[in-house]
Amino acid sequence: MTKPSAKPRKWHRWLLLAPFAWQLGAAPFINDVEIPGVPVPFPLIWQMLGVILTSVVIALVFRMDAAAGNVADDGEESDV
Repeated sequence: MTKPSAKPRKWHRWLLLAPFAWQLGAAPFINDVEIPGVPVPFPLIWQMLGVILTSVVIALVFRMDAAAGNVADDGEESDV
């Protein structure tokens, strides 16, 4: 008898909450920050860094899904 294969763990998908924490959790603290000599408001810089962080996190989760076998060849999630 063979054991049924266990479902792959998907704990790494919790990393997708990091961009929300980045944007919403820190907003009250960065709202009044000013960088001398920079004509762009700091919250705008924070938002742009958040876009980069989000892209990196999504790519990381996608690669972790692929390594765990959670992604089918056509890019759709498998039923494994």
